[in-house]
Amino acid sequence: MNKFFTLIIFCLAINYGYAETVNHKFITSGNCIVCKFRIEEAVLKLDGIISVHWDYNTDATTVEYNDQITDLHIIMKAIAQVGHDTEWYPADSAAYAFLIGSCCEYDRIIDYSKVQIGFLSLENTWVSVEKQSNSLFNIYPTIIEDTFLNIEVPAYSTNNYQMRIFNSNGTLVYCADIIHANDKFDLSQLASGNYFISISDNKTRIFNTRIIKK
Repeated sequence: MNKFFTLIIFCLAINYGYAETVNHKFITSGNCIVCKFRIEEAVLKLDGIISVHWDYNTDATTVEYNDQITDLHIIMKAIAQVGHDTEWYPADSAAYAFLIGSCCEYDRIIDYSKVQIGFLSLENTWVSVEKQSNSLFNIYPTIIEDTFLNIEVPAYSTNNYQMRIFNSNGTLVYCADIIHANDKFDLSQLASGNYFISISDNKTRIFNTRIIKK
């Protein structure tokens, strides 16, 4: 029997050994204890959440989560959907409308035209952007501190791929063919900011992700 339980524990360790627990703090607008319940409830409904705390004295949400299951984009969007502005995403307009005229109505002071997705002002640090959803490509780094972006494609792939990079206004700013299994692209000419990468195969878009150029 002891061997049986040892085997179970060993299997669990394998399955969860690569999970990483992280803590982050970000701005979340609200007013009162009712806001606190609403914000924390929205986050706790998500998979991968370990703990969450919203402080109405500092307008800050502190969350601990498993980054193999969820990320800050999912968490902030969940809060925004119930009517509260978050550091990267504004509240859903209809949800905010339900707060108007109550103690939960807060001043909407976040200037989203100046928001830098990936930067947490309360921590003064950059964090990775959205997780990649297609295992065929390995794109790194998602936050480019120097000049180069690396794209890895399986060596066995014989397809011809084209990469396009768009700025936050949707303007095409960079275009290149992916020729080798491990290509490196010089993005030194791009200004700091948020960009979207699209990879196509025979004119069919098959992969999208987001990067930040510091």
